[in-house]
Amino acid sequence: MLTKNIVNLSIFIGTFNFIYAEIIDQKSLFIPSEFKDISVYHNDNGFSVKTATGSYEIQRCFMDKELRGISKKQLAATLATGSYLAINKMNGSNDYSLKLHGRLKGGGAGGAQVGMWVGKLGTYVIGYGAIGLVSTTPLVGPGLSQGLIITLAPTIEATSNAMAIAGDILGGIATGPV
Repeated sequence: MLTKNIVNLSIFIGTFNFIYAEIIDQKSLFIPSEFKDISVYHNDNGFSVKTATGSYEIQRCFMDKELRGISKKQLAATLATGSYLAINKMNGSNDYSLKLHGRLKGGGAGGAQVGMWVGKLGTYVIGYGAIGLVSTTPLVGPGLSQGLIITLAPTIEATSNAMAIAGDILGGIATGPV
């Protein structure tokens, strides 16, 4: 059965002995520009790389755990969702690593902006509101309030920045793909 991401291919490669393998479509691969004419194959034994210098089996320890022992059917389904494989060569050897990445869709800029402000202003309301509640006593309230603001303002600001980033990401995701 052919899918848009995997093409069936019957081959025999020297060091990675298998009779039937599937070549991973280039659209489902991220290959660094320094690699020339590289192909990635999958069969029941795992993954292999074919280069101009030879064929090399990718060791299981250099694969993401989701790829270890993955069946052809599972791989096809994973790649069909828009995920892709990233291949890299280990330093000074013929070993390769294989990582699975998802193509995440970004959201709208308006949703991200709203999310950022909700996160930032929400943190201000909670932080400074808590200071206001704690310092409601008539005798020590104004002094305590000023002391807490001076002491906690840097922490509230840092927290509001972190919440603004989180709100920005969540707002962008919530408003859907662009």
